[in-house]
Amino acid sequence: MNKRISTLEDLPKILPAYDDETFQSIFTLPEAEKALISAVSAFLGRPIKSVILKSNKTAKRHKTEKHPVYDINCVVDGKGGDQCEVEMQAKSMFGDGIANENENIRWRSVFNLTKLHTGQDGRSKPYARLRRSYQIMLCNYKVFKRKQSLVERFTLRSKNGYELCDAITSIFIDLTKARTIAKKPVSDMTELEMWVIFIGLANNLRYAGVIDEIAKRMEGIAVANTILQSISQSEEARANYLNRSKARQDEEHRKACEREVRAIEKNIKVLKKDIETQKKQIEAQEKQNETQKKQNEAQRKQNETQKKQNETQKKQNETQKKQNETQSKDIDAQKKDVEAQSKDIETQKKDIDAQKKDVEAQSKDIEAQKIDIEAQKKQNEAIRKSLEEEEKSLKEREKHFKDKGNRLESEFAEVKAELAHKNTELAELHSRIAALEAINKGEK
Repeated sequence: MNKRISTLEDLPKILPAYDDETFQSIFTLPEAEKALISAVSAFLGRPIKSVILKSNKTAKRHKTEKHPVYDINCVVDGKGGDQCEVEMQAKSMFGDGIANENENIRWRSVFNLTKLHTGQDGRSKPYARLRRSYQIMLCNYKVFKRKQSLVERFTLRSKNGYELCDAITSIFIDLTKARTIAKKPVSDMTELEMWVIFIGLANNLRYAGVIDEIAKRMEGIAVANTILQSISQSEEARANYLNRSKARQDEEHRKACEREVRAIEKNIKVLKKDIETQKKQIEAQEKQNETQKKQNEAQRKQNETQKKQNETQKKQNETQKKQNETQSKDIDAQKKDVEAQSKDIETQKKDIDAQKKDVEAQSKDIEAQKIDIEAQKKQNEAIRKSLEEEEKSLKEREKHFKDKGNRLESEFAEVKAELAHKNTELAELHSRIAALEAINKGEK
């Protein structure tokens, strides 16, 4: 934190050139013309021959209109030359900082530049014949978050770098680089670097030798240094600077207090909001606790009911266990019955197989008898043909044989019917065997 300035004894021997009023005096006094020409030439980066100072106050056309006041307002190289507005910015504007890249000073630069350009007298001139306008911002603090050059120039250009026109130019000069530049030999310094060292370090006695050597090399800086020395010895100027310093310190203290008050108010709002939130949370927690209490009571009753149900279930399980044991014994008995039935079925199956074999043997006998009957018929037919002569006697025998054939055919039909009946019984036995086997498998 900077030391608070309370008395004239607290002031430096040489007043800082970057103080607004001191800066204006150095470049606007009648004897400061050479200093102003040299400085503006260095700021613009091109030589100029003359300057004409203009009013640093702009015309106010509306009550609500912003009304900038320039530190230095001048026209270079004759009445038709370019116009420049030079502003000394010793401290960052209120609300600015490196976090927001000092947006207020950047927007102010654009506003002052456009105000300067549109405020020129050019009613009868073509737009292309209007004066070029330059806004030069000397900042004793870092403006941009990115790496910043000593001089930053901004013009109207497209994104790909195409320049629309050079009607307006904003120039930022970084005075914080003065100490770094001062390490260089004076012979290697540019005119702009010399002016940066003078404006930024003239009040610092450690750089008095560098300032003297620069003044010997540049007449404009020698004039400015002489004016600064004279102003610094003036009791009135020193008193005015003291008053400005006090006012600036008071203003900074007031703004700091305002920031602190705003921060406290913000914290109070946050605390109130937190308290309100906590209050709501407590109320919600109480409701939740009440609900939980009811749920716990309901759970307790449910547990008691569940306990009774468990006891009932236990009794049912014991009963079921006894029933299962009884059923197990019944199943074992049924299993033994099934095994016995299975053995009976096996025996029946064997009997059926034997009967089947008998039926098959009978069927073969019937077939053999049928063959014999057919053979007998053929033999009878042969006898009938051979014994036609004995027709009468044979007719009786023929009738006898016919009766015998009828009886045989009747017996054959009976055997055949009996065989069909046996086959039906055999099929039923097979069905019973298959059913018993299925039952046997299911039991296993």
